[in-house]
Amino acid sequence: MKKLFIYLYLQAKRTLRFFPFVLSVTLILAFSLALVVNVLLRFDTSVDKNEKISIGIVGDTSDSYLGFGITAIQSLDSSRYSMNLVELTEEEAKEKIKKGEIAAYLVIPEGFIDSVVSGNIKPIPYVTTSAAVDLPTLFKDEILSVIACMLVESQKGVYALKDSMQDHHLDNVYTEMDRLNVNYFSLILNRSSTFKTEIIEARESLSFGGEMICGITVFLILISGISCCSLFSKKDFSLPKLLNANGNSSFFQIVGEYIPYFILMYANFALLFMLLIPLAGEHLSGISELKNAQSVSWISSLLLRLFPIISMLTALQFLFYEITTNLVSAVLLQFLSTLALSYVSGCLYPIQFFPESIQKLANFLPTGIAHHHLSSFLMEETTVSALLPLLGYTLLFLSAAICIRKQRIVQA
Repeated sequence: MKKLFIYLYLQAKRTLRFFPFVLSVTLILAFSLALVVNVLLRFDTSVDKNEKISIGIVGDTSDSYLGFGITAIQSLDSSRYSMNLVELTEEEAKEKIKKGEIAAYLVIPEGFIDSVVSGNIKPIPYVTTSAAVDLPTLFKDEILSVIACMLVESQKGVYALKDSMQDHHLDNVYTEMDRLNVNYFSLILNRSSTFKTEIIEARESLSFGGEMICGITVFLILISGISCCSLFSKKDFSLPKLLNANGNSSFFQIVGEYIPYFILMYANFALLFMLLIPLAGEHLSGISELKNAQSVSWISSLLLRLFPIISMLTALQFLFYEITTNLVSAVLLQFLSTLALSYVSGCLYPIQFFPESIQKLANFLPTGIAHHHLSSFLMEETTVSALLPLLGYTLLFLSAAICIRKQRIVQA
């Protein structure tokens, strides 16, 4: 035990010399990421949440029936509050969709109305961007499915009436068809009276600003570990081998090196947040989850919540240092793994917009667990059970580092 304390003391002295450098690098990274987040938040708040979805109409709309239909949608239908139809040429539509001025456009084929009258609906090409699955995309898909259903089913009803009346040799077939068409129009235009719309605030998830703060914090902890590459990256294993020969096992060495590293990183971020949060108070006030961020109790609770997160992420970084054999490979592994894990876990992009399979995977990744643990703090949720995976991953990474150190000592 005495040897362990001596080794801890020596490693702490060695690690402490890097503290000013690590803090400086972290401050620069934090300032740069804060600028990026600030721009994203400004863009998010500048977008009108109730902005209409613009849909382009390409083709000849001079036909009286088609023109009447478009006019009815624009002035009578309830969809006018959420969707705006714009008549364009195909060249204008392509240009506007590239600039993001319209969400999609429809191409009305020639002779469309004549084909509808004869009972044959030509397909209408629908052109949109290959964007991620978000709320506007889902909304557009739902609108298309509803329109297709109404159009096809009402047409079936009208022509079924025609066939039935002709089979029974009844008169006034076309008069009755027109009357049924009018009834269908009336039902479709008055469909909003069959349901009630209620706008509620979803509190089950963080705001965009809260998501970005949590994600960037996890990303910053990981990326800051690169500044310690020269401290822990080993090419010469003479010292670990000598220590092992004197009865100091791999477990002894890893614990003696990891604890000072964890203390360095935790002290680094504790000081960082105590400095930056009061300075950035006015910028953070726009995020509802951070309204109490300047209070001493809030900062204390944040530092307590960061303790298991930093312990797990530093253990992961320490494992990467054990895997690599030189400085260049250590930097590359740290950087690439940080980008990959942060992106897939929703630290750089909201996880809700990823496919369901990626969202499920993120729940099991170390960065995903860290992000969720930090998010639960901002949502004022108690997650004692979340400490178990954090602790489990920490022990797993340190155990793997011990095994790798033991193997490398044998091979050295």
